[in-house]
Amino acid sequence: MPCMNVSKDSVSQWERGIKKPAGPTLKLLSLIKQKGLAAIS
Repeated sequence: MPCMNVSKDSVSQWERGIKKPAGPTLKLLSLIKQKGLAAIS
């Protein structure tokens, strides 16, 4: 996710349930979920 500066490996781990997003990344993902990707671009 280049717009969030998150590696493909991190996203893959979230999708597989190995890790969960935390801190600022979790906050951004919540914002995107509520308001869409346009909210951070």
